[in-house]
Amino acid sequence: YARSPFGRRIRILLEELKMNYKVETLDVFNPPIGYENINPLGRVPVLQLPSSQCIIDSYQIQSYLREHFSYDPIFSSVSANIAEALNVSGLVVGIMECTVAQVIERMRPISLQMPIVFEDYMESIERTLKSLHYKVKGPYFFGKQISFVDCDFGTAIGYCDLRLGSGVIDRYPQLREYYNQLNIRPSFQKTTPPPVAA
Repeated sequence: YARSPFGRRIRILLEELKMNYKVETLDVFNPPIGYENINPLGRVPVLQLPSSQCIIDSYQIQSYLREHFSYDPIFSSVSANIAEALNVSGLVVGIMECTVAQVIERMRPISLQMPIVFEDYMESIERTLKSLHYKVKGPYFFGKQISFVDCDFGTAIGYCDLRLGSGVIDRYPQLREYYNQLNIRPSFQKTTPPPVAA
């Protein structure tokens, strides 16, 4: 799905690893016939290996890539801080999940939408951004080398901009500067999702 943050975090990672890959885009709200045989949950992304085996869920795909490309700086650069790196990754993926949940809630008829749901998700997003914004140490989260954490964090910030408006991240100038630096990278430019129709 072109706007899926979970798919984008993996595509950015594949770009940074300089992998040859092919993207097949589908509408998660109207998946093609037979997709349930690949992923019964109907979610994206799914990574199909050359062996035709499939790995579902962005966490599992990232774990697979980390295991097979542990020597690449995008993973090895944070090996000394792996617990913190995984923690930050989990938090920013949580931001994506909260934002996606808001999008899905807004798709319901207005009479069925629950304002408290939006408030709860926004509180979680804001609380997480506040806890992380001061930890960015340089052009990248852990300093001078991009890591998988930056792929995840940059995706979360971009998805907040796409779905919640730029005002959320603009409240954290350090995060805005961090994202602007990430956005210069070809991996981020190539995977930019299409804008949401007004």
